[in-house]
Amino acid sequence: FPEGITVTKNGDLLVGSLKENKIVKFKNKKNKPEIFIPSNSNNLNSVIGILADDRNKILWACSSNPGVSNYPSDELVSLKAFDLNSGTPLQSYEFPNGGFCNDITLDKNGNVYVTDSFNPRILRLNKSKSRLETWFENEAFEGEGFNLNGITFVNDHIYTVKMNSGELFKIGVSDNGKPINFSKINLPRPLNKPDGIEAINKNNFLVAENRTQGTWKGSLTNINLSKKVTLTTL
Repeated sequence: FPEGITVTKNGDLLVGSLKENKIVKFKNKKNKPEIFIPSNSNNLNSVIGILADDRNKILWACSSNPGVSNYPSDELVSLKAFDLNSGTPLQSYEFPNGGFCNDITLDKNGNVYVTDSFNPRILRLNKSKSRLETWFENEAFEGEGFNLNGITFVNDHIYTVKMNSGELFKIGVSDNGKPINFSKINLPRPLNKPDGIEAINKNNFLVAENRTQGTWKGSLTNINLSKKVTLTTL
């Protein structure tokens, strides 16, 4: 049950597991994985979103409990930091007041943002105080089940999708790091259970959709934001 996936600048692929609470690595040009973070180690719950931070040599990982792990645990929901080269644990940041750590992105200054699927907020890591803090909270993020999911950064803006409603949101990041100009982007149709989202240039985003026409059938869709917003299934 792979969930999060990320790639390093040297071409290594890292994948997290929902059921095995572990992270594996496919080295560049290799098709067999090796264990990077072992199962049931480092107080790691199910591994959700992961992100390779090449600038700081850190692998960020969301550790949450969706109730499907082969290693049930009462460990707190947290954002984990591992050495990107060795897998050595560096730090663990608890989610304030609980929640569900889902996905991760970095802004141009290397600040870390994470979505909370159970609370209507995006958190940001305060590195000087070594803790996660609510960066932006809005009632538009509220709902039943899984809410905010994938998140990405481009053009001084955070973009995030809401899984249960299929919405796409945009929040500006000001020069002092505070959120500005929150808006919902009007789409030709609601996204179908959107999960991961990744900006591939200033106008185009790839989003993984999990359900279409009432059946569980995954798809990858391109969202083009230039001029009139368009969606194209790939």
